[in-house]
Amino acid sequence: MSAGERKTILLVEDSDAIREAFTLLLEESGYGVIGTASGDEAVRLAGERAPDLVLLDLGLPGKGGVQVALEIRGSPETARIPIVAVTGRDDDAQRRACREAGCAAFLVKPLDTRALIRSLPLYLARPAADDPDDPVPSPS
Repeated sequence: MSAGERKTILLVEDSDAIREAFTLLLEESGYGVIGTASGDEAVRLAGERAPDLVLLDLGLPGKGGVQVALEIRGSPETARIPIVAVTGRDDDAQRRACREAGCAAFLVKPLDTRALIRSLPLYLARPAADDPDDPVPSPS
């Protein structure tokens, strides 16, 4: 990825250690990173900074990740930013909530970081889960 093509990712993760590790991984892979631990801050930053993608932990304290996704989707300025949901809980209800919130993908921790990096271009090209019957993909 050349400097002119550098994409920015809004990384929303409440664990400082995980956020720092992912920031390093993403930056080493050529992405710019805006990090926050707060759902409210994520919504604000999405509107102010217009990232190319949101990597969103669902288990945030306070305003949870699904609510953050709904708010980002609900604003005309941010509605087309792809959101990749990340969670430690893999169940049908969580997947359905993410799909209904318009997430482009649903990933379960622990993540295969190599697969994530390989999948980012796919997620960047898929603005939203526009079709509620379309499965939310995971990296292969």
